[in-house]
Amino acid sequence: MIHRFRQPLQHTKPRVIGLATRNSNDCFFSTSSSSKTLNSTDPQSLTVSYLVKSCGLSLDSAISVSRKIQSRFTTDRFDSVWQLLNSHGLTQTQIRDVIIKRPLIVLADPTKTLKSNIELFSSLALSGNTLAKVLQRKPVVLESPHANSAVEFFRTHGFSDEQIKNMILKRPRIFTFHPERTLKPKLDFLQSIGFSLSDIVKLISIEPCILERSVQGHLIPAIQALKKIVQSDENVVKAVIHNRNFFLLTHDLGKDVLPKVSTLISLGIPKSNIFKLFMLGVMSLRQTTEKFNKVVRDVAELGFDPKKVVFVLAVRSFLGLKESVLEQKIQVFSSFGLSRSEFFVAFKMQPMLLWTSVRKLRLVMDFFVNKLHYEPSVVLRYPGLFLLSLEKRIIPRYSTLKILICKDLVTRDIGLIYLFRLPEKTFVKNFVTKYQQMVPEVVKAHRGEIDFQGFDINNKALAVH
Repeated sequence: MIHRFRQPLQHTKPRVIGLATRNSNDCFFSTSSSSKTLNSTDPQSLTVSYLVKSCGLSLDSAISVSRKIQSRFTTDRFDSVWQLLNSHGLTQTQIRDVIIKRPLIVLADPTKTLKSNIELFSSLALSGNTLAKVLQRKPVVLESPHANSAVEFFRTHGFSDEQIKNMILKRPRIFTFHPERTLKPKLDFLQSIGFSLSDIVKLISIEPCILERSVQGHLIPAIQALKKIVQSDENVVKAVIHNRNFFLLTHDLGKDVLPKVSTLISLGIPKSNIFKLFMLGVMSLRQTTEKFNKVVRDVAELGFDPKKVVFVLAVRSFLGLKESVLEQKIQVFSSFGLSRSEFFVAFKMQPMLLWTSVRKLRLVMDFFVNKLHYEPSVVLRYPGLFLLSLEKRIIPRYSTLKILICKDLVTRDIGLIYLFRLPEKTFVKNFVTKYQQMVPEVVKAHRGEIDFQGFDINNKALAVH
């Protein structure tokens, strides 16, 4: 008996307490049309009484459970199941919730599949609250004859135990599937169209619900729909794996994606650019069709050419951006005396300007205007600057150049844009390695180890070209 949570019920005829003598739910049960007193000779009444008193179920829940387990219920089997769950860290409330969701679990033989599976899950660090989460989602997994073989199947296909654990937490149902009949065909299909085994492991460990989809009824139609858009199996794989666009294999593309693609095609946007939109992250394709179409219209009205890739960059930039956040970004430039129209001119030059956070926009503007003394309008003419890392690129390179300029080793007409467009290896070769023997400080400057205070107000910054 389970002494930790409850007092054991005497395995004799329960004492009958009528409604008139005691206001308690453990003495009678109601149907929709009537109520009746527990009967010591009625098996269902005895089961209901046991479930209420010994398990803590409400009367309604006890009645519902008793109807599903009918006359097969025994207190010994019930206690054994309870003890097994309790011994692996489940609380009384959690066990009660599992029984309500899966009444037949109290009829299972705990010495067979139940015990084997709970020990399997325990070996994967699933016990207590984490095990309760699994069982509350899909308690039947504890009775599955396929759980152990499913775990072994995933291990042989390169999944780590941590990945398997997370898959059980996310989608316990797949561990009730027969591995060879149900799981393997889906992995084989994904490999047949070009997904590598490492791709599949990444894909399924993050979105295990893919294994709940039918090959014929879902995966093949999804791949065919994608292929019409991105034109090859190779691009299908890229579109799904890049930026974790796993949504493309789990949702109804005919409802969620194809209407948006049709809108883009109707504007004359090449499929190659639509593919680029996929590669930028499927978040933009998960918006409602209404919102997506509005953004596309707004971008067209701003004058973006639908045939150029900047069009889909602009669409991607606007989607998912709240109006209030857009206004905050515009306000950053307004605080430096720039107009709304100047901001949108910069946006047309570099649509990914909107990907930059409000904080970073402010920091970059402050650096160039207040430390380097550039005019705000000049800075905004080069919106690509806002995509660069202030700490890892802009400040280290300017610090390096300041040292070299102060020692008259380079001239100021080197050019701001030239400076930041240089590949890292080229910059290091031309401005660090070349001078490090003569001026050792350039190494520290390039590493960001020297605090850069900017140029003196009377000392002009680099030319802009």
